[in-house]
Amino acid sequence: MQLPPATFERLQRQVQRLCGLALGADKEYLVRDRLEPLLRRHSWKSFEELAERLEQSRDAALADSVVEAIVTHETSFFRDPHVWEAVQRRVLPEILARRGQVRIWSAATSTGQEAYSLAMLCSEFDARGPDRCSILATDICASALRAGAAGEYDVRELDRGVSAARRQRFFHPAGRKWHVNESLRRMVEFRRVNLAAPLPALGTFDLICCRNLLIYFSLETRQQLCERLRAALGDGGWLLLGAAENLYGVSDRFRSFAIDDALIYRPA
Repeated sequence: MQLPPATFERLQRQVQRLCGLALGADKEYLVRDRLEPLLRRHSWKSFEELAERLEQSRDAALADSVVEAIVTHETSFFRDPHVWEAVQRRVLPEILARRGQVRIWSAATSTGQEAYSLAMLCSEFDARGPDRCSILATDICASALRAGAAGEYDVRELDRGVSAARRQRFFHPAGRKWHVNESLRRMVEFRRVNLAAPLPALGTFDLICCRNLLIYFSLETRQQLCERLRAALGDGGWLLLGAAENLYGVSDRFRSFAIDDALIYRPA
């Protein structure tokens, strides 16, 4: 189907309203390819019809379908290993020595690999990890959260970051998949949260991981999200961003700390 430029601009605005993603002009192919199956499923004849429905109705199911189609779920266990080495060597020991427990938020967790990576680190640092560590894993996509809560991964997914020793300790085979062990599952709660909107009452956290998300937001949305993250972070807490992200020109509410090759932020 054809996606006229004016209609693409309408869909750009609606996607940003729904989930905060700022789609550049070079993403016309992505919008067309990912939303065309949605049109065919509903027997709609054009992208104009979809844009009109998004603009004129508050159909939550349709909005969810658009977000599910547009959002990219690229993730892996222990993505950027040097970052997790810094968390295990410096961040977790500092928090546990100061508070005796740690509360972590894995924002934009996708299908749960980041949340379970954090759970593994906590378990490796302290045998009492399941009793001393709690992890809130959030995402905007319900399907991703269901996959994370199920805790089932194929060999290809485990091979992207999970060592053989960790696989044997923290997973068990079930059919063609590997399931996360109950000790890890008990540490993680999955919940749906839209980071581009005002946050629900989540409490405060010692460590917030909001990785590889800011790069997809406009400057205004990034600034708003940084304010929300600061409000959710305890005064002695840590903020972990993606390897290609920084807060230069975005927020002065944090200051950066270099731990070996990793850059981590704390409240200013």
